[in-house]
Amino acid sequence: MPVSARLGCDLAALLLAGGCAGPPSDRLAWSDTWEAVVAGHDGTVLVVRVTQGNTGLLRGQASLDVRVIPPAGSPLEMRRTAVPSDVTHDAEARVVEVASDRVVHQEGTWTALVREGPEALDATVRLVSRAEPALPVVLDEGRRQRSVGAPMPLADAGGAWRSGIQGGTLDGRAVLVREAGDAWPDGRTRRESLYLLGLERGVGVEILGDARQAWTAGPRGTQTGRTARVRRNGRRLEVSLEPDLELSATVTLDRPTLTSRPWSDLTLLERPLACLLAGWPERILERGEALVREPGRDPWTAAAVHVIRAGPRTGGASGRG
Repeated sequence: MPVSARLGCDLAALLLAGGCAGPPSDRLAWSDTWEAVVAGHDGTVLVVRVTQGNTGLLRGQASLDVRVIPPAGSPLEMRRTAVPSDVTHDAEARVVEVASDRVVHQEGTWTALVREGPEALDATVRLVSRAEPALPVVLDEGRRQRSVGAPMPLADAGGAWRSGIQGGTLDGRAVLVREAGDAWPDGRTRRESLYLLGLERGVGVEILGDARQAWTAGPRGTQTGRTARVRRNGRRLEVSLEPDLELSATVTLDRPTLTSRPWSDLTLLERPLACLLAGWPERILERGEALVREPGRDPWTAAAVHVIRAGPRTGGASGRG
């Protein structure tokens, strides 16, 4: 890191050292994120991520990200931010508006309406739950905490997206994840997520540092565990949820990946604050196909979505045991 950047980080740390007092929602690192991950039957992967937090220059500002890996063509993404005055929600936070975009969360459904912006990308995504929630688990424990849960561990997904001459309808399976807390969400602590989305069943793995959360979801209910292992060998992932859950899988990843840097749109005033997150983290999105094995069942296939959020020094390498 350049000397000037290190000085900026040190200065920001001194200025904000007193910002740790008060409830978690007042702290600099607090954020609340809803992330819908859609795997279309045609191979499309679309992710909608809505975050409100205090990391930017203004406390309570929000951002909305849309990322798409189409069946053919180049991956693309859109990111918009909104100042607190442009973020509204009803009393129960069931309807949230981020500038011109709208998210509606009702019993058993979740809908995002993203209107065309400067990046010329818009999307309509609607999820209908097919399984009971996987309740939040605190993965980053201590004075600061961060919890992850899946309000919809498996859902039907429909809608459409468009960007220039690219676009199409959405028809597939999805997972809706909620992440919240006041521990730094990126940079210092590596987070790895893997979602296996089949026609009748879904599997999720969340790894944050040394903590794990896993779930299986389907018509017979949702089961959760705290043991999971994801090992990488080239473009292949070997997954095991044992001993808590009797399930293993082999994931073959496709070549197209989408790498983004969540803090790249920060202003010159905000960038020194981002150094408190230990640098400029990267978020890497990959798609693939999984073969899932369980005792007493025939092996079944599922679309796979693999997400890594880590500092640039660790890049996209997987392989934590």
